Amino acid sequence: MARRRGGTTPASCGRRASSRRACRGCRRSASPISGSACWRGSRSASPGPLGAPGRVAVELGGAQGIEMAMRIVAANRGPAPVLTFQGGYHGRSPFTAHLSASSRYRAAQPWSGPEVVRLPSPDCTTCPHQPAGGGCNPGCAAAIERLGVDDSLGVPPQVGALVIEPLLNVGGFVLPDSNHLRRVVDHVRALGGLIVVDEIFTGLHRFGPEWGFQLHGIEPDIVVASKALTNGVTPLSCVWAREPLAAPDVFPPGSHSSTFAGNPLALAVVDVVLDRWDRWNCAARDVAELDTLLATALRPLTAQDLVRDVRVVGGLAAVELTGPHAARVRAAAACPSGDRPGLLLASTGMAPSTVAVHPPPRDRSAAPAVMPYHQRSAATAGCADPWNGPRR
Repeated sequence: MARRRGGTTPASCGRRASSRRACRGCRRSASPISGSACWRGSRSASPGPLGAPGRVAVELGGAQGIEMAMRIVAANRGPAPVLTFQGGYHGRSPFTAHLSASSRYRAAQPWSGPEVVRLPSPDCTTCPHQPAGGGCNPGCAAAIERLGVDDSLGVPPQVGALVIEPLLNVGGFVLPDSNHLRRVVDHVRALGGLIVVDEIFTGLHRFGPEWGFQLHGIEPDIVVASKALTNGVTPLSCVWAREPLAAPDVFPPGSHSSTFAGNPLALAVVDVVLDRWDRWNCAARDVAELDTLLATALRPLTAQDLVRDVRVVGGLAAVELTGPHAARVRAAAACPSGDRPGLLLASTGMAPSTVAVHPPPRDRSAAPAVMPYHQRSAATAGCADPWNGPRR
């Protein structure tokens, strides 16, 4: 039972509630959630910014949230194929590992999993069909639009869902081309599929807009949010589904749950975090300023030996290296040197040539702090210069 003002309610209840009665978490936690449903399970009568009401349930972590989303898909579309992108990441649980790209996540699996169709990676920078002048080749979307139409490609004319990340996180911090993504979304809708957006990493102003899908101009049917809701302090995810996808007669209470979903500690942390969001009145502007600061600090790295490119999207900067050196660069950057503290970078197994910096969106002091890392090499014994390779 998750305590709320005026009593207690199960986290998966579908009780109607006006937006005035919804808790402050529902009103602020997310655009697709705000004004349309309470993240503790109550339903709001007013439509959300997507133009349609919806329902929300809470879960424990990101993978559990994706699992709930896929159960909602199955309740509405049956056991139809699910489409994802190469390079995508949606968890490593026995179910969600099948949606994630890396075969390592499925090396030890108790079952064969759902039918998943992997679309070509939306990374235009590595696409072999990229036009000479750069950008996205429209032929890539045209090829995808044959799926479900040309029977020789093996995809039936009805699909269950497309599961996407607004930015491929584990797949190398890749921002898909928006026109390409919209064409894929439109085609999946034409095949009867639902659009599931994984906002676990991207949600709540990581890139400026409140939600990553707003960068691309798409409207999801299901949204999964997680990390920013508790600032990483404790696991919690929430799943928003457009009405009536999760209505009780379609997705009955008890269809999905986990032991500690909606626990009092997680909900208390969310309340505190959302209080701080309420006091941040200019998030989009501040993240845009962080984008500029990160670009100013990191673009000079392209003059260094190990760096091929620098990409900045809002509060995320990705440094593309000339080879699979991410682990070594992370270790070198973490070494303190004199008055310079160590720098925590991110990298993933699926993208060994990319490191990323994603400071707290409100901490604009973090961007200038990375400048010394390309202005001087590490001085401590055994450390490498993070960008120019090992010291000789």
